[in-house]
Amino acid sequence: MKEKLLAVVWLLVWPPFALAMYVGLLHYVGVPHEWSASTLEITDFVAIILSLVVWIAVAFAIVEDDTSS
Repeated sequence: MKEKLLAVVWLLVWPPFALAMYVGLLHYVGVPHEWSASTLEITDFVAIILSLVVWIAVAFAIVEDDTSS
């Protein structure tokens, strides 16, 4: 039960955290960035897709760990 709760918390917390890290990194290196469909670049899509892969993989790992014990 604890692992499932952790998975739910992870699924809710990771996306805004990852987005904030990415946008913060862009500002840190001096890249002005505005979010709209016309300004998204390939690096944005790669970062978003990698973030989603990590997000889902960790959630499945948490739930799988719960079912194996």
